[in-house]
Amino acid sequence: MKRIKRITAVLTVILITLLCACEKKPSVALTISGAEVPVEVFAYYLDCAINSPDRYGLPSDVDIDTARDKAAELCAGYVAANTLAAEHNLKITAEHKRIISDRVSVLWNLNYVKYEAVGITKDALTKIETAAEIRDVLLLYYYGPEGKTPVSQEEIRAYYEKNFISFIAINGYLSTTDEEGKAVNLSEKEKQLAASRFETMRVRALDGESFEELSAWLSAQLEISIPVPVVRTVEKDNIAYPAEFVQALEEMGPGTPTVITVEPYIFLVQKEEPDFEGEEFQTRQSSFLYAIKGEEIDSMLKTEAERYEIVPNEDNIADIIKKAQKFREK
Repeated sequence: MKRIKRITAVLTVILITLLCACEKKPSVALTISGAEVPVEVFAYYLDCAINSPDRYGLPSDVDIDTARDKAAELCAGYVAANTLAAEHNLKITAEHKRIISDRVSVLWNLNYVKYEAVGITKDALTKIETAAEIRDVLLLYYYGPEGKTPVSQEEIRAYYEKNFISFIAINGYLSTTDEEGKAVNLSEKEKQLAASRFETMRVRALDGESFEELSAWLSAQLEISIPVPVVRTVEKDNIAYPAEFVQALEEMGPGTPTVITVEPYIFLVQKEEPDFEGEEFQTRQSSFLYAIKGEEIDSMLKTEAERYEIVPNEDNIADIIKKAQKFREK
């Protein structure tokens, strides 16, 4: 029965490919277990392998044969995504379609000159981004709240607490710039004054003043405009603060204002409890889910793709490579 379902799914992909051909059948670069991959889809993946080799574990000076093999592998993944979606009768949502449309618009606006030169169409970009978005659909199908083996909210929250941190901070500087725009340290007296101000704010925060009120006070003291501080939730490994700041932040308890000095910076910071009901947590649950189970989806797609027989159309691939090399030489 499972084999019949897989055959049906592959046939469905083939049928979709045939129906999308409209009046003119597109040129085919690869035939993958019966599913035809258009030249423009292969051209896109070849361009990715050539111009973003690091992303795919390839050397920076990747040769064309290696890039071609990687493009074929990515095309097999493209077919695998569509096959598994058809096998489970999965559809992309209106939100997925909006995301796909936005991505295609950005890609086209940035790269349309190259895309037109090497034969990549907007329709091809839409197909490719749809296959990429199917990963999210599969993720929800297997591991979402109503999936076959759903990831619990407790597991998602544990991941969130382990990898993210919430805080509010007022930033200060123990340096300034000279007339030539070069950074110079404050004098010891000026540093002591800055430290005194931040200690004053810490005490006032303990007495109940908000960080917004404290930033307004500091702004008046320094006679400069200071952005109103807000609670931020960031990845611990991707935070634009010094490592010493992150370490101190992790060690402190929530709700206790603390002054942290990491020259040339000084901070008044307060760690916040994770807001599991907040908009940020709710909107990022899909990315948390992918971080937890994404490798399993990728492995599933890879296993499916490795089953396929790939038959290249050598003439069409040679033409694609010729266009790619010609553009690269400009």
